[in-house]
Amino acid sequence: MDLYQVMRTTFAARAFVDEPVPDSVIHRILDNARFAPSGGNRQGWKVIVVREQATREALVPLIQPTMRRYVAQVVAGESPWNTIHPTQLRQTT
Repeated sequence: MDLYQVMRTTFAARAFVDEPVPDSVIHRILDNARFAPSGGNRQGWKVIVVREQATREALVPLIQPTMRRYVAQVVAGESPWNTIHPTQLRQTT
């Protein structure tokens, strides 16, 4: 089977369950993810695994401005956090 056939026929459904993911699985996923292509060939990324629910909830208000910027850039047809073509959007308060 060639690569293109695999890409076109592989089923990609996402199901989420309320079960903890073992450290070994997270390590395997992240170890393999570092070889995946990235948008605009910008490989820089960082990952933090947060397991405690209270910490996750505390992060919500901190990430909201970033998510608003991301969504605004997508709506404007931009590639978020593009280091080659900076955003044309203006920060509003």
